[in-house]
Amino acid sequence: HAAAWAPSSNTPRWDKTLDGDVNAVALTGGALYLGGHFHSVDGHPREKLAALDPATGAVDPWNPGADSVAGVYAVRAGSNALHVGGDFTVVGGRSQPRYAQFPGIP
Repeated sequence: HAAAWAPSSNTPRWDKTLDGDVNAVALTGGALYLGGHFHSVDGHPREKLAALDPATGAVDPWNPGADSVAGVYAVRAGSNALHVGGDFTVVGGRSQPRYAQFPGIP
């Protein structure tokens, strides 16, 4: 599961079901990025990488996919790109062994 709680009231905001583990998260102003060993988020196909709306938990259309058995181990939001590391060789249809960068995602 991936979930968000309202800190002021200690109540759940949203809860999403994944069919595998989440190993890494990164929060930006516009999205919560998940990396792990999963194939879907709330029934939406997402191979090892997903983005959710941090306020509502809605699954974002962003879906680069990573070909991996073990999954994504690290997700970091930098000043001008999202950085992803893991046990993969192809991300978004391009050869990117073990590391992928998504420019323009702050």
